[in-house]
Amino acid sequence: MKHHKKLLLSISLIGNSAAFGIFPINLWQADDINLWRPSWPADSRFDINVSTEFGLNTIGRRACEQTCDPAINQTKVNVFKVWQEEQNALTMLKGFPPNTEISQLAQQLDINNDDGVRGHFDVCGDFDVKQHTVLAARFKLHHHVTFGLYFPFTTVSARTQFTDRTNRKNDLDILTQELLTGNFAENVKRLGCLDLCPWQRTGAGDLAALICWDRWFPQHRPFLKSVGTNIRVGMNIPTGTKANINDILAIPFGNETFGFIIGAGLKLQLTSLMRFGVDVEFIDLINNDVDARIKTHIGQTDLLCLGTTRALKDFGFTHRFNVFWEFFKSGFSASWTYQFWKHDDDRITPFCNNFSAEIANTARTLEEWTIHQFIYKFSYDFSTHDWGCRFGNPYVAFFYKQPLNGKNAFLVNTVGLISSWAF
Repeated sequence: MKHHKKLLLSISLIGNSAAFGIFPINLWQADDINLWRPSWPADSRFDINVSTEFGLNTIGRRACEQTCDPAINQTKVNVFKVWQEEQNALTMLKGFPPNTEISQLAQQLDINNDDGVRGHFDVCGDFDVKQHTVLAARFKLHHHVTFGLYFPFTTVSARTQFTDRTNRKNDLDILTQELLTGNFAENVKRLGCLDLCPWQRTGAGDLAALICWDRWFPQHRPFLKSVGTNIRVGMNIPTGTKANINDILAIPFGNETFGFIIGAGLKLQLTSLMRFGVDVEFIDLINNDVDARIKTHIGQTDLLCLGTTRALKDFGFTHRFNVFWEFFKSGFSASWTYQFWKHDDDRITPFCNNFSAEIANTARTLEEWTIHQFIYKFSYDFSTHDWGCRFGNPYVAFFYKQPLNGKNAFLVNTVGLISSWAF
């Protein structure tokens, strides 16, 4: 057996697992205002919008633990090191009843004798966003009110490499490799039903339904030409593709439950060539019963949890903020947007007495996360032409999304296209 045995593992990352709520990745949310065309063409009542983005590369941003150097807080890491630098197969075996196969294996391997190397894995890999598409239909009602339905679907794939750090210095090292780490994928599946098979998956996300009031107020001033306001309320409807929690790190396409959405924005048209604006949105997800894969010992690492149970999930509050600057002329537009996301801590409460809620909630995957990013967009609105109405008043935009920083987050550089037709 080699000194460092490498296991190529494909890890299922998209599904619907109770370990997460709204997942910390900077793909478009279905109702993001940056996907909407800036204005309705005259006499149009119905708008169809298709937005697609493609991932270029993905990095992770982790939060610094209290014991580490503050200088490396929120540092760039491989996507599989967001929550821990390495994964521990010995602590994975802790917290189970004495008569179980897992506990008996733990006694054989003397898991309390941890030298920091035996049973540890270095982990790295790739997470690829093949495409993320949002389909939307908006209906213009009376008194500046619109109703919209927004529906996303995504294709992703991942491949991860686990490198066994166990040294063959003594009998305990050799025994650990023979009984656990030497055939890690098969052993983890036998012990905890964790499936490490190759994958690529496409699935639907959650449907968002929004009612929005949006109106411009002319301001006949030398510099300030008009003020635009919008207020919107809606609901997150859990239509996201379901997945088996036995997929390791199975994260949801959607938000796992119903939720309320509320947002508001203010736009200022400065001269006849540029606009400036700010926007805020909040998502409050309703508590829900879920099947959960949870930590059974405080020392466990988040990719390797063998315990499963039914639990009540208390979702954290989600905040989204936008600040944008737009230049426009004769149908052309160029805009720059700074967007910030923050999701508060999630909490879970197991229904059974076999697991501790206090231990389960030490999972790093339940902690607060943040995302900072720039969005650059260039667009053209064909409704400015007299012939535009004959072809559905097409609107097209190209964008590039540049993640800047964050913590406990997966950040994807993406490029994409937005197209819209208004009738």
